[in-house]
Amino acid sequence: MNKSLTVLLILTLQACVSTEQQAEIDNHTNIVVLKYYPECEYKILGTVTGRSGASEADHNYNENMLFKRTTSFRNAKGTPELAVKQAKERAAKLGADAVAIIDYRATQQRLKLGKGRAVNAEKHTMRVQAIKLCDDATVKINAKNDKPVKYNEHGQRNHGKVFTSTVSFNMHKVDKKKDAQSKGLISENIDINGDVLGMPLGISKKALINQLGVPSAIITVKTHQQALLYGRKHLFFVNQDIVVGYEHTSWFLPPHISNRVSYHDDFDEADITIANELAMENSLQQVVEKLKLIAPKLRGNAITIQNQSHITLLTFIRKRDLYDNVNNYQLNGISVYQRGFQPFNWHKLLAEQPIVPYLDLNKSLLDNKSVIDKSDVIAKLGMPTATIKKSALKDTWVYGEELIIDFLRDGLVKFTLETTNSKYTRQNCTQCLYLGQLKREIPVQYVTTHGQRKMTLESNGFSYLVAFSEGKSPKIDDIKVFLTP
Repeated sequence: MNKSLTVLLILTLQACVSTEQQAEIDNHTNIVVLKYYPECEYKILGTVTGRSGASEADHNYNENMLFKRTTSFRNAKGTPELAVKQAKERAAKLGADAVAIIDYRATQQRLKLGKGRAVNAEKHTMRVQAIKLCDDATVKINAKNDKPVKYNEHGQRNHGKVFTSTVSFNMHKVDKKKDAQSKGLISENIDINGDVLGMPLGISKKALINQLGVPSAIITVKTHQQALLYGRKHLFFVNQDIVVGYEHTSWFLPPHISNRVSYHDDFDEADITIANELAMENSLQQVVEKLKLIAPKLRGNAITIQNQSHITLLTFIRKRDLYDNVNNYQLNGISVYQRGFQPFNWHKLLAEQPIVPYLDLNKSLLDNKSVIDKSDVIAKLGMPTATIKKSALKDTWVYGEELIIDFLRDGLVKFTLETTNSKYTRQNCTQCLYLGQLKREIPVQYVTTHGQRKMTLESNGFSYLVAFSEGKSPKIDDIKVFLTP
């Protein structure tokens, strides 16, 4: 009897598991891969990524972190379709009923698996928008229109007006008149002789903004020099209101600041080419061959190309554990400048910026007022190192690398002390807060609420929300400061 019950229970559980698995399969199977965005009010629930296959980086990570080679012949070679399948499964968990593929990357490499074995590996990565379609039954899904999605489920580019890279500046433009003048990217190509994205170096800052719109962020280098960021990967260097340089790479700012710059599909998703031949992640050998460089010298992971008016710098990252010495460098950045100017250097800029080493709880960083506006901040701290435009109403100011101030309608919302630098300096103060400060050293007389990972302190009309790191000796990770209501 007990045996029968046990068998029945096992069969019942198997049936439940099978039903759940089938439901999950059906869930992602029913998700539509969009070729065209629908002509109705759909909702983007978020962005997810699907992957298939293995790359050299995955292989090295497995070997180094797991202490064994886990890449096999079976899982090394992926397909775009499997990557889409995983993305659809993840989108289903967000409640999506459709996905739009906005980015696709593929790598092909020869991996050595040990014991004389090797495999041709392929990794496919799809980044998709998880979309909730509208309920309008009259709207035909994937009906042809002028809003095609960037990629199809096979990793091929769709065709349509979207690929002219016309930029939408709804979140950046304030002046509606200038809105009409903005045309977006003319080209996705960079010419090493000085034409970038269809525009020549030497144009005015005004002409640049008329073409591309208001920058995502503006970094003050000197009183007469600025670096204008479009998205997170494109930087125009301006000297006395003239564009004298351009750079493209994966990031220019530390992660905690870069992540505050709004991701801009039209810039950050642009398929940049160099001399209409090269793309990012091409090997050093491909760069040399396609640009017909004669005996180029790689100095500091970079190659310099010069002509009478411009200097171009191609930067590379070194790939680990590749067995072909020619192909172990991969293109990851380019800068083109007029002669006489140097590429943008965030670390050099920081060396000239004042820092805020700690927050004194007895003497507030900013004067306590019911409303603190930008003029109050400038009067106390001077002009910011960088300004980040979030929308017509919201923006963020950055002082040095650690102090970040958020505004809404020009009024202060909060300021934050945060960094990605793990090397902290102990401060000789007893009534203060600073990054890296041990939890046990916080002045307890100001504490109002206390938790394992967070703590709130109040002083002089300001509320300090402190977050701690994990571990046996928790330290302050970041400090957010608000006006006390």
